[in-house]
Amino acid sequence: MSPDVVHVGIDVSSQSLDAHLLADAFREPNTATGVRKLLKRITRHAGSVHVICEATGGYERTLVAALHAQNISVSVINPRLARDFARAQNRLAKTDCIDAAVLADYGRAMRPAPTAPPEASAQRLAQLVSQRDSLVEERARHKTRLRQASDVWLRNQIKRLIANLDAEIIKLETLMRKTAAANAELAGKAARIDEVAGIDWRSALCLCAHMPELGSLKRTQAAALAGLAPF
Repeated sequence: MSPDVVHVGIDVSSQSLDAHLLADAFREPNTATGVRKLLKRITRHAGSVHVICEATGGYERTLVAALHAQNISVSVINPRLARDFARAQNRLAKTDCIDAAVLADYGRAMRPAPTAPPEASAQRLAQLVSQRDSLVEERARHKTRLRQASDVWLRNQIKRLIANLDAEIIKLETLMRKTAAANAELAGKAARIDEVAGIDWRSALCLCAHMPELGSLKRTQAAALAGLAPF
C-alpha cells in the first residue's frame, strides 16, 4: 500500500458514526443521510484514503456498502484487534472519538487488507443469519420466562410464542440452505467447514456469513480475524 494513503478511523454504533481523519474528528448519525455526509467529507481529502472500522453486528453495513460503491478502500476488523492494539499502547481511555483515533492508528501501523465487497448471495446469507440469531436469542428469553412463570395462562402464551419462533427459525434455516446452495463457492466453503468435527451445517453457514474471508486468508490471518492471534 502507498505510504501516501491516509487511514480514516470510524467508530460505528447503532446511532452514530465517529470519524477521525488526520487531525479532524467529526460525527454523523448512522443513517443513509449521515453516511452520505461522512463520505462527502472523506472524499474532500486530496489523497487516497483507507477506512478502518469494526464489525459491529450489522450496524456498519450501510457505511461499508457506501464505501464500496464509491471505490473507497475499507477494512472491517475484529473489535478485539483494536482493543488489544490500544492496550499495547497503554491507551485505556475509551470514548467514541478516542476509539476512532485508535482505529486510524491501527490502520497506519498494521496496514490491514481491504475487505472485499460481498457477493449478493453472501450478503443475503449474512442478513438471514443475523435474523436467525435474533430469533434464537428471543426464543431463549421466552424459555427462561417459561421456567419462571407460574400462571397457567401466561405459560400457555409463552409456549405459543416459542412454537411460533420455532417455525420462523425453521423457515430462516431453509432459506439459509437454499441461499448457500445457489452459490457454488459459498456451498463449497460451507461444506468444507461442516467437515470439521463439532461443527454442523448451521454453524458452518453462520461462520460463512460472519467471516466471509474464511478460505481466502492465510492461517495466521484467519486466526487474527477470529481474534485468536490479535498480534
